[in-house]
Amino acid sequence: MITATLITVNSYAIKLDSADRKAVRDLAGAYAITFDAMLVACINKGIEVINKQVQHADKKIIDDSACDDIC
Repeated sequence: MITATLITVNSYAIKLDSADRKAVRDLAGAYAITFDAMLVACINKGIEVINKQVQHADKKIIDDSACDDIC
């Protein structure tokens, strides 16, 4: 599990359990980049995926409500 603790307004401490630490370390090794760079990449990818899911859900809600008026 990964947890984040707010340190200051724009700073967080990230804590990873051993399984997540190993997964990030293995990915970093596979891509020949640093652990820190891979951790940031994983966080960014997670944000991107969640954002797409939210946009898809919002679009579905709009599409469904449009159908209510027509159907």
